[in-house]
Amino acid sequence: MTKLEHLRFGGDGPADASTLISLANASREDGRPYDALGHLRQALAVYRTTGDRRGEIRALDGLGDLAVGDLNESPVPYFEQQLPVYREVGDRVGEASLLAILGEVAHSDGRWAEAAVYLQAALALCRDVGNKALESAIVEALADLAKRVR
Repeated sequence: MTKLEHLRFGGDGPADASTLISLANASREDGRPYDALGHLRQALAVYRTTGDRRGEIRALDGLGDLAVGDLNESPVPYFEQQLPVYREVGDRVGEASLLAILGEVAHSDGRWAEAAVYLQAALALCRDVGNKALESAIVEALADLAKRVR
């Protein structure tokens, strides 16, 4: 039985999903993005089945990075799925970072009103949690956005 077959037929949930993410990373490094996509989708399914919310964030993050980096697709659908998970686990810094990323993606796509909404929400969270470094980056992004909207 191969390692992947073992994963499919009764392994250890989150540990198996972590292995699938490692396989995805190796596939991506080897220039096989569609194999990586399959591994990440499997990992996501395992994390969701086992209720591992942090693992779910990890798999969705990998899918978003793969989409934009190797598949020439929008990462937004994957990143938007992460928002409620960050909120559920109470990771306000992660939520702020993700909102900032969504704002930057919207900005680069020319969806300036949407970018402003995401960035303002991220800024408010940063100020609530006291993340000065991210707050500064978001203020710069908002300033850049204001220049483009004029």
